[in-house]
Amino acid sequence: MIETWEGDQPALQAGAINHVSLNTTDVDATYAAAKAQGLNIVENEIQSIPSFWDHGIRFFNILGPNHETIEFCQKL
Repeated sequence: MIETWEGDQPALQAGAINHVSLNTTDVDATYAAAKAQGLNIVENEIQSIPSFWDHGIRFFNILGPNHETIEFCQKL
């Protein structure tokens, strides 16, 4: 569980935290679900970084309701 709260009106822009990353075991299925729900996908594609972790990662980002970046990441 992740709990967040806001005390004041949010700035509606990226802030001090660059992004929050959530792990997934199937980034393709997660991407399809995000697209089907109409979420604001940042790059409109799944990206990869082959040198990250042992075998690389595949990921995509969405913008949350306050324009925070939320990453869905699968370690390969």
